[in-house]
Amino acid sequence: MVKVIQPKTELPPHNQRVSGLIKKHIAASLLPANTPPDITMNVCGTSATLTPVFPPSGTYTNSTLIWNNGSTGSTLNVTSSGTYWWQITGTSVVANGNFSSTSPTGFTSSYTNTTTNTPNGSELYIEGKYAIGANPKSYHTAFSQFGDHTTGSGNMLIVNGASAANVTVWTQNINIVANTNYVFSVWVTSATSSNPAILQFSIDGTPLGTAITPSASLADGTWQYFTTTWNSGGNSGGLPIALVNQNTSTSGNDFAIDDIVFAPVYRQNIIVNLNPIPVLSVTSPAAQCGGTYDLTQAINGWDPTTYTYKDGSGSVLTRPTNITTSGTYTITETNKITGCVSAPQTVTITINPIPVLSVTSPPAQCGGTYDLHSAINSPDATVTYTYSSGASSVSTSGAYIITATKNGCSTSATVNVTINPLPILAVTSPTAQCGGTYDLKSAITNYNNSGAYTYTYKNGATTLGSSVVSASGTYTIVETNNSTNCQSTAPVTVTINPIPVLTVTSPPAQCGGTFDLHSAINGPDATVTYSYSSGGSSVSTSGAYIITATKNGCSTTATVNVTINPIPVLTVTSPPAQCGGTFDLNSAINGPDATVTYSYSSGGSSVSTSGAYIITATKNGCSTTATVNVTIVPLPVLALNGPHTACGAYDLTQTIVGGYDPTTYTYIFKDPSGNVITLANAQAITQSGTYTITEQNKSTGCTSLPQPTTVTISPNPPKPGIL
Repeated sequence: MVKVIQPKTELPPHNQRVSGLIKKHIAASLLPANTPPDITMNVCGTSATLTPVFPPSGTYTNSTLIWNNGSTGSTLNVTSSGTYWWQITGTSVVANGNFSSTSPTGFTSSYTNTTTNTPNGSELYIEGKYAIGANPKSYHTAFSQFGDHTTGSGNMLIVNGASAANVTVWTQNINIVANTNYVFSVWVTSATSSNPAILQFSIDGTPLGTAITPSASLADGTWQYFTTTWNSGGNSGGLPIALVNQNTSTSGNDFAIDDIVFAPVYRQNIIVNLNPIPVLSVTSPAAQCGGTYDLTQAINGWDPTTYTYKDGSGSVLTRPTNITTSGTYTITETNKITGCVSAPQTVTITINPIPVLSVTSPPAQCGGTYDLHSAINSPDATVTYTYSSGASSVSTSGAYIITATKNGCSTSATVNVTINPLPILAVTSPTAQCGGTYDLKSAITNYNNSGAYTYTYKNGATTLGSSVVSASGTYTIVETNNSTNCQSTAPVTVTINPIPVLTVTSPPAQCGGTFDLHSAINGPDATVTYSYSSGGSSVSTSGAYIITATKNGCSTTATVNVTINPIPVLTVTSPPAQCGGTFDLNSAINGPDATVTYSYSSGGSSVSTSGAYIITATKNGCSTTATVNVTIVPLPVLALNGPHTACGAYDLTQTIVGGYDPTTYTYIFKDPSGNVITLANAQAITQSGTYTITEQNKSTGCTSLPQPTTVTISPNPPKPGIL
């Protein structure tokens, strides 16, 4: 087990292997008698910067400055009242304090030294043994592995605590000087994590402070620092410094020490009294209207017994201190005991002047509204004006209060307003009319002829001599109250539209077709709308038609007489071709009309030759035409010769002039009795008489006139010799 001496004053780690260790210094009663005089600092505020006053050069030349909190800066900033010290240390009188020599040089020990230079991890298995080496684990496999305090790679004193208490672990005689302050310090750490050692240092048999116990939980090479001071008094020469272990446990109780220092030291106490700076609280007053303000009223917690109050010029404030002008004033508070002065505070005082307000009431007016603001004499743009009426514009008579406000300060004045009502003039503009005149009086809804009111009529700026007008326009009616002379005006819009001009000319009679009534208008006007009794402008029958001309709702009419004689109806049917003869064109007319006169391009209605004949039908001077195609095929011309006398039989075909042509014609033969005979019989007739032959053209079907021929048949004479 290992025990650690608990130091009294905390000091910082010595090198990078140390973190968060607790170190304390021994009680102030151990300070030497020849310590330089204490310095007392009375400071106003929450912190003070301490600066050492160094001793004459010599013993402490090139020494390191250290403060009571372990810092080494040239100054120390503190934030609480108390006693602080600084010191500088001379050269240590301990020989081989950092165990740089592997042999026990400069000290002796009641423990057994393991002197091997090649440890095998078991040299310190036995309690009461020690070694000087660079790694505890090299001497005991249960020890932690870490480096020394000095450099991390040098030597340290490694100890397995003995089972007996107060066995000297380390001791050395040192030479001291009488009446000299010394500082003693050492770095310790546990080598195992259980039963830490309990270490006690002494000088000449007198303990140096209380026993210290290194932390077992930091058995990882985290070094802990122990320091204290000692005054030699009347002692001089050689005195022993010794270290013993008071822990007797055989389990744990393992430790290492390094960097033992015993050196002369120069220390001075600085007593710091931090006096609070007074906190002066002020409240700037609200702005006020005129008057004065007591500046001391702005101080919260006014206490003239404890504090002295001054203004920015350094003058002491007493109550009351009356201020008459706006501005920013500075106040400080001084504690009469500590002399500490607060931070200056400013008080803003605003004493606003009451605005000036003068008004002039207006003369009476007729109707409308009155702007109260205009009653203010020389209004100020920086002043806000409010009105008892709510808004500045009023429309009724009354006494109105105007309030002028600036920076919260107000004053008021009364304005008397007289607003006589305007006459009530109600008018209704008439509807548009067509021509004529209009009396503007009739536009007035409640015309008052009692004499209390006068009415005048204007066209623009011109006053009319009469209320009767004959032209369109917007006229102004003025109604005047004869007692107040107040007037009301109202516009009346009069529309008198002219009747459009309409003249027409009836057209001459026409044959059929249609007539556009619009064409009967003389000089039609594009701005005029024309309508027709027929519905549309186009008519197709005779009649008296009314045209209406309308513009701006005004109309006039005129009558147009239209005569449209019908064109006679003429339809014809061309006849089929005929054989010779004549054709009556009149017979080609379908349903001829006895009231219609027909004429023919042939002159007469009878035609005997083929052709296209035009028939013209005329009635009431109106005509129409139609064409009749007539085909008259000429009859074959059959010529016979004769008479003929024949003996026996006779061939009638021999009588045909030009010869018999059965290819072109068909022939009809009739005997004297009128009976048709065959061709064979006709070619061998035996009976005398008049025969007829008719010739029919095979292509046209036309037949010639029957032609007669007389044939005489004589009997054949008897043959000679025959009886």
